[in-house]
Amino acid sequence: MELMVKGADALTVSETTFGREFNEALVHQVVVAFAAGARQG
Repeated sequence: MELMVKGADALTVSETTFGREFNEALVHQVVVAFAAGARQG
């Protein structure tokens, strides 16, 4: 799978990792955990 990147060449990425359906709940969980970790200092 190739991803087009603005201002750069295309990147080839793993179909196993990036060829899945978007999981909004999982992305939300990761963003919340990242923000909580940033608040810890």
